[in-house]
Parts: sequence; structure tokens; C-alpha cells
Amino acid sequence: MKFLADMPISPKTVSYLKSLGHDIYRISDKGLPKAKDHEIVMIEDDRYRVRELPIR
Repeated sequence: MKFLADMPISPKTVSYLKSLGHDIYRISDKGLPKAKDHEIVMIEDDRYRVRELPIR
């Protein structure tokens, strides 16, 4: 499974999951650290990636 981590997810958590072999990156890796959720959906280049969003 592939994951796109939103900004509230720690870089350490992302690094740890990568070390376990998961395909994950943070939205800031795409150069969009302040992107809104609807903007993130629009720029996703892999429609099979699951986004982890914070609970509001």
C-alpha cells in the first residue's frame, strides 16, 4: 500500500515507515507544506495512494 502523509504526521514517523519498506512520503516532499486538502487531492499523481488526514 502507498501512503501520502499530511503535515501533522512526523517526519520521524515517515522515516520509520520507510525503513520498514512502506511506500510513503510527506506532502512537503512535493514542495507543498501548506497545501489544503483539496489541493493535495488535485496534485496526487498516483490515484492508488491513501492519504492520512488529521481528525479535526
